[in-house]
Amino acid sequence: MSETAHGSSHHSAHHIDVKEFHPRARAAIHNPQVRQNFRKAMDGLMSKRKSAFEGWDLETLRDLGANIRMRALASLPDLLEQLEQKLTENGITVHWAADGDEACRIVRDICVARDAKTAIKGKSMVSEEMELNHY
Repeated sequence: MSETAHGSSHHSAHHIDVKEFHPRARAAIHNPQVRQNFRKAMDGLMSKRKSAFEGWDLETLRDLGANIRMRALASLPDLLEQLEQKLTENGITVHWAADGDEACRIVRDICVARDAKTAIKGKSMVSEEMELNHY
């Protein structure tokens, strides 16, 4: 097996140089076969979604979801404290930050304290909103 097949290379089989992305994306968008494949896949997904919810009152479900969200937001401080308690009981350290800048500093301080050379984060809107990648 080659070095790449063992996974020791830094590039995956799907790695594309950033400079190649836009030209390749434009070519794919203008490729009739690719467009047809995506259309067929999307039509199939929409059809499956429609059949999965057949007979359901989707408007009522949307309202129910909105009400659940509003109730959760109204009790968010209590829910966050419950979450902190459960996490702490399971050996997880919880850090509170007043804003994105403070959160970035907390992450930095943790990395510095552990002499980290690399950090891995899960993709989340919170890290995007606090501009953690940039920081």
